[in-house]
Amino acid sequence: MTAAGKKAVAEISASIAELLATVPEGKPLLLRVDGHTDNIPLKSSRWASNWELSSARANAVIRLLLESPIIPPTRVLSAGFGEHSPMVANSNKENRAKNRRVEISFVAR
Repeated sequence: MTAAGKKAVAEISASIAELLATVPEGKPLLLRVDGHTDNIPLKSSRWASNWELSSARANAVIRLLLESPIIPPTRVLSAGFGEHSPMVANSNKENRAKNRRVEISFVAR
């Protein structure tokens, strides 16, 4: 994750922690982090596929969020979608950059 990405996660983690803290542990609210990639096949030995890269991207954000003592590990989950859920068509460099992302949402258990 880039330094800018780490900074963005750090900036929002406090807000997320505050929101999660208002919901009792027994209530059905989870923080879900979804990772996404573009559709360009990987040329890396680190990940075998875009699906694995997207999962790693989501998990990296979760690791940063869990650095906050307020966010309990029992309230987070991650998912990797690879290139299978693009925001926009992967038709050019700018669009592919938009599809390489992480989405954070709250979901009911």
